[in-house]
Amino acid sequence: MANEKQTTEYIVSKLNQGGVIIESVQDDDGTILLAKYDDSGVSYQHGIELLDGTVWLPIPKTNNLIKHSVVLLPPKAIEYENFETLVNEIRIFISSYVTLSDTFLEIAVYYVLLSWVYDAFREVPYLRFRGDFGSGKTRAIQIIGSLLYKPVFASGATTSSPIFHSLDMFRGSLVLDEADFRFSDEKSELTKILNNGNVAGFPVLRSVPNDKKLYDPRAFAVFGPKIVSMREFFKDAALESRFLTETMGYKKPECHIPLSLPVIFHEDARNLRGKLLSWRFKNVLEMSLDEGCYSPKLSSRSNQIVAPLLACVADQAVRARIIDFVYLSEQERKSDRSIQIESLVLATIIALYNGAVTSISISDIRNHLLLNYGDEFERTVTCRYVGYIIRAKLSLRTERVAGVYFAKIDPEYLEALSIRFGQDFRTSGL
Repeated sequence: MANEKQTTEYIVSKLNQGGVIIESVQDDDGTILLAKYDDSGVSYQHGIELLDGTVWLPIPKTNNLIKHSVVLLPPKAIEYENFETLVNEIRIFISSYVTLSDTFLEIAVYYVLLSWVYDAFREVPYLRFRGDFGSGKTRAIQIIGSLLYKPVFASGATTSSPIFHSLDMFRGSLVLDEADFRFSDEKSELTKILNNGNVAGFPVLRSVPNDKKLYDPRAFAVFGPKIVSMREFFKDAALESRFLTETMGYKKPECHIPLSLPVIFHEDARNLRGKLLSWRFKNVLEMSLDEGCYSPKLSSRSNQIVAPLLACVADQAVRARIIDFVYLSEQERKSDRSIQIESLVLATIIALYNGAVTSISISDIRNHLLLNYGDEFERTVTCRYVGYIIRAKLSLRTERVAGVYFAKIDPEYLEALSIRFGQDFRTSGL
């Protein structure tokens, strides 16, 4: 098709607000085609020539990520009966292979749908499955991830660079297993992806070498759906608020759940991706937020994050259950944050206590608190605020001497507090 004067460009997908949608699909023989959807329906082409002479080509099937099923493309679009039937098929598929709580099963079903139209919105929430080994969290992201829009599968053993490049290239959904990175620099890079990845228009800037072996800044688009499995929580409260979390292991697996995935699993997942592609073609340009996507029960931040998910939910009862789930999660975070502040203040007092002093100035506690835990606070930490935590939350006495406020230290009570908050009572100082 292309002549010497033509330029070629490999693409994965394009969303044209004029009504044209282009997606990469993988045929039964592995060939990757460009599916073009417009008013006349869907057509499949090996390349698309533009008016300026540019030719769009699909990425080759020999692409390493495609070849090793790190990225899953849909097959040609498959018609579905109606929206309710499609929702039920997704629900049956997920519940056939993993056991989730009733409400989170609904969240997972509609999150799959959201992933196929996420680029119609400015924000997206994340899904997280948290638990110890053997709790089923990896199975959960494997099952749900297989239905997402252009899923990119990665694990905690993966370095950050290929994740940046893969998300930027495919603009799909990240499926990240064991997100508890061992090293702080890896956690920092992952946090950049997660912090920038739930709002459109905030790419991550990184320096990459060019042909002249010089480092140039480059923007990597990381916006899109993400589901992760991990054992712990993130320390950043703002990042935590972006997750809808299911704690795995509390509900006993249903008797029909197979220990190993059958061969038919992959074919069923592929067929569903074909139906979801058809649903995307028909709906992505029509998606919008209505008043029912927001609730007065939720904070502005929670409303902002969950609204795109609720936009995919037609059943008002299901919407209400999801809102209740988000509300309870929000209240738990508020409670945890209060406990966390108390714990950090206590840890600072214990670190400053050397076994001999009978009082420690509030200003010293505040300064060391900010030095070691400053990133944990979303509000301004003043001496008055620290004094309030010490008196009202830790029940330690304070006194004023020559205009300076001090926390009175009772070693026995301090040790009792350390046991209550699960901390080591040390007298070695900082």
